[in-house]
Amino acid sequence: MGWTLSGTAWQDYDWQDEDLIQDLWKAYNERRQALGQSPATLPAAGDDFQHINIYKTIQDWIASNYDDFVRSHTAYGTPRATDYYDGEATIEMWTFADLCTAAGLTGGDFRRATAKPTDWTSFSDAAYSAGRHAAGYIIGPWLPFDLQRMLNMLIWTKKTALWNWSVVADGNNVRQGSVDNYSPHTWDESKTECDSRYTASSTGSNNVPPEAWTEGKYYSDTMWHARVERRLSKLQVTGVPTFCTRTIDFCVKATADRLASYPDVWDNCGDDVNEEAWSIFDTITGTSGTVRSDTIGNINDPHLCTWCEPPTAGTIWKSRGYEVEDECVIVRWNVTNGFAYVAP
Repeated sequence: MGWTLSGTAWQDYDWQDEDLIQDLWKAYNERRQALGQSPATLPAAGDDFQHINIYKTIQDWIASNYDDFVRSHTAYGTPRATDYYDGEATIEMWTFADLCTAAGLTGGDFRRATAKPTDWTSFSDAAYSAGRHAAGYIIGPWLPFDLQRMLNMLIWTKKTALWNWSVVADGNNVRQGSVDNYSPHTWDESKTECDSRYTASSTGSNNVPPEAWTEGKYYSDTMWHARVERRLSKLQVTGVPTFCTRTIDFCVKATADRLASYPDVWDNCGDDVNEEAWSIFDTITGTSGTVRSDTIGNINDPHLCTWCEPPTAGTIWKSRGYEVEDECVIVRWNVTNGFAYVAP
């Protein structure tokens, strides 16, 4: 939908105007549907447009559901870049305090008044108190104004996603190569031999994230273990509502460098991947049903990253790779002064 009035243009609104009241409720319904909730019945001719629930219903819903939306704005009118969370350690969900601050509601809540403000556009006008609309408070342009500012920043949601190996194109999602006690050869020759043995080994299991890793073990200057393994999958999400256009960002968070169990340090592909941070690795404008990402990398290539460093007698093992710690999707709902509204 698009707003009929915006900003201070609410100065001249008629609180009995059915179209303007429905603007608010359509925007409210869009956000309800984005969370998988049923749309509410729109106020219509014959309803009491002075009833406190015309505004309070939406205020109450925002106060109960704000934290189901991803923080998409730095401040009102200042949206974050669509790839903002690529490289971020945390995908932020709105807090009510942050939402109010970003919306410019400096009192930390909606505005209400029992008498007409001297300047309704001033958040510090003495007539205002902070809180939700209720019996005894008057109707004025600050009510739709505040609601519009809050709703306009509830535009991204987040959903859990699962891995599905069965949709990988060639039917195999695991390939590997390995040599052990390879002697008498150098480390470089052991790696080359390992790569030559890289082949499909099995299918796999759903809900298992992808990984790519190499490892090496030192036996002697002319005897080595070398191994490379890739496990691929597609990330899938179901149940994303389709009532309007939306773009789905498939996000994964890689593990950090860490002490491996051999013992040695797992090196997360050097600088090739975000470590302990989210990466947006695929973006799709979804339609309906189950929406799947592309796989990470190419299973025909033994390496997502370079070989591990050569192991030495002192360290025994070296490991380098990529493992997924967490996954999700961010759903960015199409916004042009509100969602692209389609009547339910």
